[in-house]
Amino acid sequence: MFVQTLSQTNLYWGYVNFPKGVLFDETNLLKDVVYSILKKQKLKRSRELDAIEKYIMEHLHAIFKLNLETSINGVHSLMFKPKEISKPTIEADPMDYKNAPDFVCLYGFKVNKCKLIFHYEDGSRYKGRSLTCDFEPNKFFMFPSTAMYYIENNQEEDSNLLIKSCYAVR
Repeated sequence: MFVQTLSQTNLYWGYVNFPKGVLFDETNLLKDVVYSILKKQKLKRSRELDAIEKYIMEHLHAIFKLNLETSINGVHSLMFKPKEISKPTIEADPMDYKNAPDFVCLYGFKVNKCKLIFHYEDGSRYKGRSLTCDFEPNKFFMFPSTAMYYIENNQEEDSNLLIKSCYAVR
């Protein structure tokens, strides 16, 4: 007897917890995030951003043997106003899968009562399933760029700030 998995969708998540002694200037990253949102530009490279990406990529490699590199799509800041719900999004362009990133990573930078709703297929019997995940500060979620997702900001006081990165498998 043999088995071959034909359909599988992995959702990776965890927390970015830097070891003691690692210098991480959250204020500097906050300035960069807000600037990129106001100017509607990609998030510029910084020591803090590189530290977050390196932490996530190295831990996914060590635990799951995923060899990732930052995609040409770059890194973006996302802001969700109180009670805002984003549009359903698929990062991969269905007309250009060859150049699409393999994974999307959403990192909860400044979050409170923020949710990721992740849609996936679970074999042919269970189409259109979804999973709701709660963001917390320093928590990330990574999933295939072909999966649909959206974000809900479920509180009335503050905006939520996320960092979105796209990755390619090496």
